[in-house]
Formats: sequence, structure tokens, C-alpha cells
Amino acid sequence: MAEILNEINKVVLYLGERQKVTVEDIKKVCTKSIKSRIFDLIDAIAERKLDLALKLLNDMIILKEPLPKILFMIAKQLKQLLELKLLFSKGMDEKEVCSKMGLNPYAIKKMIRQSKCFSLEKLKSAVQEALDLDLSIKTGKINDRTAVEILICNLAAE
Repeated sequence: MAEILNEINKVVLYLGERQKVTVEDIKKVCTKSIKSRIFDLIDAIAERKLDLALKLLNDMIILKEPLPKILFMIAKQLKQLLELKLLFSKGMDEKEVCSKMGLNPYAIKKMIRQSKCFSLEKLKSAVQEALDLDLSIKTGKINDRTAVEILICNLAAE
């Protein structure tokens, strides 16, 4: 709730004397949530737009998002894409998948589009790679930024 109030205050300050808020005003002033940014990052990866994916990562770093959190969110999104693909392969329809995964239809539709860019095997290996990189960070074998960049590069490579 505090985040929403903070965003509203930013818009009010930006508007000054103006009384009407536009979508452009909100886009200029408000900060996207980490979840929204991860969706954008996965979109860029799925579309094999490596430069954009790395720019989005850099933007999150500039906004002080902790790299372990970014890696966790990427891994979580990859796991959800894998789960979605597995549920559809079992013959479930979109409504059943929404219910089973506990997500809204908008998120499921976006994930369906993303999942079409990855094979089942690619998603399985990506989830494992994210886990392996997380372990490498925790054991000091690699720094967190390098680990996240490696994951993004490997995912966007094909």
C-alpha cells in the first residue's frame, strides 16, 4: 500500500497545478514493479533480443534491485513457464491452468505467448541452470551480476 501511495504522490507532484492525469504522465513518473520488469525481461529473452534483455537487467540494477532477487524472479518465471507448458501438455484448457496455477487470465495469456518461444527441454535446462548459478553465487564461485548475465545470454542465444 505504501508503494501505491508513493507513486500517487509522485504523479501529484509532477502534475503541479494541472488537474488531469494522462497515461503518458503515469508512464513518465511511475516506476514499474519488479514483477512487471521481469515479465519484460522474459519477453526480450523469448524474442531473442539480447541487447534489450541486458538493458532491462541494467535498468533494474540502476534502480537498486538486488541481483539475487532478480535471479530468483527469473527462475520463478521460468518454473511457471515450465509448469504451464506441462499442464497444457496434459490436456488442460486455459481456465483449468489459471485455476491450477492460481494466476489471473491476463498473466496466463502472456505466459502462453512466452512459453511458445521455448521448448519443454529448454525450460527444464534453464530452470536447472538458474539453480546451478544460484548455488555458484552462494559458494563464491561466481559473482551475482555475472551469473545473471550468463543466464540471460544462454536463454536468449537460440
